[in-house]
Amino acid sequence: MRSILLPLLFLLFGMNFSNAQFAAGLKLGMGSTDVSASDLNIFDENGVQELTMSIENANYGILAGGFVRIPIKKFFIQPEVLFNSNSVDYRVTDFRNQGIVDTILREKYQYLDVPLMLGWKFGPLRLNGGPVGHIFLGSTSQLNSIQDYAQMFTQMEYGWQAGLGLDIWKIALDMRYEGNFNKFGDHITIAGQQFAFDDSPSRFILTLGYTF
Repeated sequence: MRSILLPLLFLLFGMNFSNAQFAAGLKLGMGSTDVSASDLNIFDENGVQELTMSIENANYGILAGGFVRIPIKKFFIQPEVLFNSNSVDYRVTDFRNQGIVDTILREKYQYLDVPLMLGWKFGPLRLNGGPVGHIFLGSTSQLNSIQDYAQMFTQMEYGWQAGLGLDIWKIALDMRYEGNFNKFGDHITIAGQQFAFDDSPSRFILTLGYTF
């Protein structure tokens, strides 16, 4: 992970921005995760149902970081590095004990998002889109209270972003939609077996930036 992260940080914060063709800035925002997934039903080796997991609520997340904008005539390239923190509430029904136990458990995630946006600028408006990588940093989870639960996070996941931007003076407002290629919850492991919901996560992202 360091081999990817260090060059990106150098790109954003180690360049000489005295050259007027480059612009750098900071941004802060929030994202809303959308997952339309069926319940995750978990059975033992004999086909007896042990658990049911469903997504009760995908909470708003926060994003903060920096960007570099490199104009090429009316087009531009904009790499970004953003800290992303979000959480999800799961409804977990456990059939393994004598009585059925139904609880709401929260799991929090921290990622480093690395979008590489390619765009077209006309006046104050921008159209942009491009790939994004999500570097896993860590998590805290109440799901650890589930018997035989473990986490198997992929260190790097990929997706894409597309949206509109508006520049007013040094203020940069961005609205984007994000899609991802991985299945939601693919880190969930019960008794050594890995599971995932049947839908990929998507997000609507709104950020406010300041350009130096």
